[in-house]
Amino acid sequence: MADARPLAEVLAEYVRASGLSRRYAMKDILAAWLDAVGADAARHCQVTGVRKGVLHVIVDSAACLHELANFRKKEILAEFVKHRGCEKVYDVDFRLGRLEQNG
Repeated sequence: MADARPLAEVLAEYVRASGLSRRYAMKDILAAWLDAVGADAARHCQVTGVRKGVLHVIVDSAACLHELANFRKKEILAEFVKHRGCEKVYDVDFRLGRLEQNG
């Protein structure tokens, strides 16, 4: 018979292995992004993920990209890191590109 393990440990292992933790983290990141940039700018953006503390965002408008990267980046980061699950983000990488359609 296998050694008994605490249920919390087993569930934590399952959540990591199933990818649920990444989905929940992305939900927190997307909510923080919307709060940080506002609905108007968010329509032109798609968060693609966070890697090594850098939030990666595709922006579909050169004008919006310029505004976000050059004038609002510090403000966005200051607001973003106030949200749960986003504390370790220290930079934003904006790229011009086409947004993927969901659905």
